[in-house]
Amino acid sequence: MEDERRKEKRTMEEVIPQELLKLSCWVGYELRRNKDRTDKVPMNVLSGRPAKTNDPSTWTDYTTASDLALQRGYAGVGFVFQPPYVGVDIDHCVKDGAIVPYAVEILKALNSYSEYSPSGTGIHILCKGKIARACKISKIGLEIYTKGRFFTVTGNRLENYPAELKECTDALKDIFGRFVDKAPANEILSLIAKSKDAERFQRLYSGQWQNDYPSQSEADLALCNKLAFWTGKDSGQMDALFRQSGLMRPKWDEKHFGDGRTYGQSVIEKAVNDCREVYTPSRPSLLIARKVNANEVADEILKHHRLINFADTYYEYKGGCYRPLFIEEVQKWIKDACGAGFSASKLRNVLVALKTETFIKPDIINGITLFNVKNGLYDIDKMKLLPHSADVYSINQLNVTYRENAECLLWQKSLDQIFESDAARIMLLQEYFGYCLTRDNDYEKALFLFGEGANGKSVVLYVLEELIGKDNCSSIPLEKFNDSHYIARLRDKLVNISLETNAKTNVYDNMFKAIVTGDTISADEKYGQPFQFKPYCKLLFSTNNMPRVGDKTEGYYRRLLILPFNRQFSIEERDPKLKHKIVASELDGIFLWSLNGLTRLRKRGYFEESASMQTVKDAYRKENNNVIIFVEEQCILDAQADVSYDALYVAYRDWCLESEYRPLSKIMFGREILRQYTVINRGRCGASRRWDGIRIRKEGEVDYSERPF
Repeated sequence: MEDERRKEKRTMEEVIPQELLKLSCWVGYELRRNKDRTDKVPMNVLSGRPAKTNDPSTWTDYTTASDLALQRGYAGVGFVFQPPYVGVDIDHCVKDGAIVPYAVEILKALNSYSEYSPSGTGIHILCKGKIARACKISKIGLEIYTKGRFFTVTGNRLENYPAELKECTDALKDIFGRFVDKAPANEILSLIAKSKDAERFQRLYSGQWQNDYPSQSEADLALCNKLAFWTGKDSGQMDALFRQSGLMRPKWDEKHFGDGRTYGQSVIEKAVNDCREVYTPSRPSLLIARKVNANEVADEILKHHRLINFADTYYEYKGGCYRPLFIEEVQKWIKDACGAGFSASKLRNVLVALKTETFIKPDIINGITLFNVKNGLYDIDKMKLLPHSADVYSINQLNVTYRENAECLLWQKSLDQIFESDAARIMLLQEYFGYCLTRDNDYEKALFLFGEGANGKSVVLYVLEELIGKDNCSSIPLEKFNDSHYIARLRDKLVNISLETNAKTNVYDNMFKAIVTGDTISADEKYGQPFQFKPYCKLLFSTNNMPRVGDKTEGYYRRLLILPFNRQFSIEERDPKLKHKIVASELDGIFLWSLNGLTRLRKRGYFEESASMQTVKDAYRKENNNVIIFVEEQCILDAQADVSYDALYVAYRDWCLESEYRPLSKIMFGREILRQYTVINRGRCGASRRWDGIRIRKEGEVDYSERPF
């Protein structure tokens, strides 16, 4: 058997185009049974573990791949696609030894190296060229892709077609036009024609925009907004449909941006980014002619939806990210799939089956070094963009597109004005923006944006929220940190932004520290069951006055970064549209700016606070101690004076209640008095315990002595 495999290997080397044999894009593959189908799993022949089609370190050269695949007993070898190589896969197109007509048409159009699939019932065509996007048309078993996938390679060549790879860009465009874009476009337009919006859409699609929109540019965006919904945010289909519309004009293909983007690309990009809901077609019932069990219903749902489940929440893979679902959505899918056979017991059984099939452990969510952006996964360690993959369980997608040359000049100019060209404060903000991109709490810091008046805090926080994405942000106020219903909203969030924290707000020390450090916390949603989770959100607070806290230890203060906003902008200096101008054009550049801050932070290993920032924190530490404030306002330090323990504590307690402070216990009050004031000592007068060196101030009395600070 092994001799036959070695002979087969030599034959393949003679048949496979030499151009491919020279590339280090080869893997082995295993056949693995998956219920009613057999999956071909790419394997790293060097490690014996599954290979990743988006990680070149798991690939190797052909000779190594074929030799080790033979030694390890793999089913064969496969080629991982990277531009400019394109794979065209036509399944189930060989019937009774003959190739079906539409497959012959594609073979003739491409006229490049082609071979039979391992089963002998499909055809693989390998060529070179450029395609706008990958595609899959299940109805005819056609798939076309240029990266992120692999072909099993058999060497079983179709003799009537070339033995080498051909350049097929034009032919591929023709195939997309005939098989990919045309049929879906007709289906989509047919669907829209049956919708409530049909009349208005038809008027817009035919180019009659004048009575409905102030300009054609606004009409262009309106049409793309509608197409984003109906196509499921498929930018390729949106472009194809727009080109067939009455709005199409030369401007669509004109370059309007420094990075080479055309006007049309920018309109589609905005429509996709703004689209919050897409059309989901209903599916026919499984139970038309026979009964099916819960596992079959679950399998049917998973054919249409890529799902994961953890912490009793379902997430669906859409647009390169796993997005949370309401349980009612899943229940409706089950109901639609069951049809007349739907019942409460069936629902429960299917949910159990579905949860079993989709469960994953929370600790594999969100790769620490991978940032999910609109056009891929940015790897901060490798400093490059990788393609989206459903195998990366990411539930937070940032509201940016990675563009390596993107800039943010207006943003940087604005920060120079806000911070009066103070590089230390700007660098700290840059590093914290970078920290907010991450899903870990390694640096254990919360950020207070501190300062009165119109000083730029709102601009900074608005930009951050837009950068991170509203779905990834929460806004739980500090005073609600003791409410488990509110705390539940922190789950799955990257950032919590609390605006205008009140000076009389009390910090709930233990919960605050647990969130900052990412410890396991308990929460519950209204009418729901309690649950536990590890938060990874970063806490930011905008405040004119720092909040009160009962924790006098360093444990609280070392978790704080206080960023002073000292400048106040006059009415003449303010630009109410500044934050919108920044967000409209510079988010992608601010992402790169934030990455630079994060890189610097990771290299140093900690946030660096300037002397002026530390001074502000020291002042807060002092002002936050109600014992110090009580002594300064209500007492006189006098070496000849004394006062009883009880009298001083009662005065302190009453003052706290009147001033809306939380009083310390009598024991803790005594300890704090001794810790803060070396001139005060414990004393005794007969049976009465006294404080020596202090007395209670009389009404209207002024203390002219020097304070001990």
